[in-house]
Amino acid sequence: MDINNRTERPFPPIDIEKINLLAENLLRDFYPGELPDVSFSLVEADEIRALNRQFRSVDDATDILSFPAGDEIDPETGREFLGDLIICVERAADQAADGRHTLQDEISLLTIHGLLHLLGYDHSDPEEKAEMWTLQDEYIRRNRLRLGKISGDEPF
Repeated sequence: MDINNRTERPFPPIDIEKINLLAENLLRDFYPGELPDVSFSLVEADEIRALNRQFRSVDDATDILSFPAGDEIDPETGREFLGDLIICVERAADQAADGRHTLQDEISLLTIHGLLHLLGYDHSDPEEKAEMWTLQDEYIRRNRLRLGKISGDEPF
């Protein structure tokens, strides 16, 4: 998984290899054979706000957007294309500061969260959220993330 930096600033201080390994390990639990391709981009708040407005009719900058691809096959690789993950670096940095943990751990959390969305999990009602959060907590534990606070943990 290549991480595309579409921000106007230098690449944030995160370990790309750790993010890639986290994503590969999570996806291996769902794909015992060949792993699907995932597009991963880091963006500014104005770009994610525009995408959020266009695709979700929400005029706000969110931390992450996930766009599942359905049953697409990447014509270049011949592998399944799972979808797009788009993370707002500004929001991630703010949430890391608010939670008193590192940007690395916040980006890792958002990667887990976004991949689960691409795999079909959601949190639009309490039952779905409980299922998704159980999986998310398992991957947080496996990856030894040290999180002071997780955005979205608030009850319905």
